[in-house]
Amino acid sequence: MILRKHALAVVLGLLPTAAAADLFQCSFSLECLDAEPCAETSFEMEVLETDESFAFSSVNGDRTGPAGDMEGDQRVFVAPLVQGSTQMLTIFPDGGARFTDHTFFGEPFAITYHGTCEAQP
Repeated sequence: MILRKHALAVVLGLLPTAAAADLFQCSFSLECLDAEPCAETSFEMEVLETDESFAFSSVNGDRTGPAGDMEGDQRVFVAPLVQGSTQMLTIFPDGGARFTDHTFFGEPFAITYHGTCEAQP
């Protein structure tokens, strides 16, 4: 896992702060698309957080943004608008997580994923 953390830091240009980075592995099992019924899914992502920025990495590609926000043990990451899409990840103190993507492809819609995120050593 340390090698993976280092590789993600190199790819995203975060190597100078990699020693102070936190890595989270997130797994989502429920996907909800706007007003449609929620469905089971299998979606995973990694989140690398440094003091100054964060990066999401998943099969959908990588997204970066400014440092996340914390209140106690709850963390929130908001990815800036890119190609009509903005994303937000909230990691709750118990490890529960919600990841939402607001997108416009001819009409606005939102996808919300329900799952968990765990800090990696």
